[in-house]
Amino acid sequence: MFYPWGAFRKGYIVENAALAKRIRRFLTIYYVAFFVVMIISIATVGVLGILVIAPIAIIIWPIKVHLWSKEMKPTLLRRRDAKPLNG
Repeated sequence: MFYPWGAFRKGYIVENAALAKRIRRFLTIYYVAFFVVMIISIATVGVLGILVIAPIAIIIWPIKVHLWSKEMKPTLLRRRDAKPLNG
């Protein structure tokens, strides 16, 4: 199961192992890159650097979720009721 918006919106069933791997890889790169760029922008520009970097990161996420969701089926289970899949 993949819940891109957490407990607030619907989730998706990831049936394709390759897609699950792509999602995990993207999330790892996304979070690490966002953290590193945030630290660098704060160190160089100051707190105002967040105002430049955050909108870029916020725009990337919905685009990727929209592209992934075309390959997945929506689920009616809420996040708290879903059981994790092994693998």
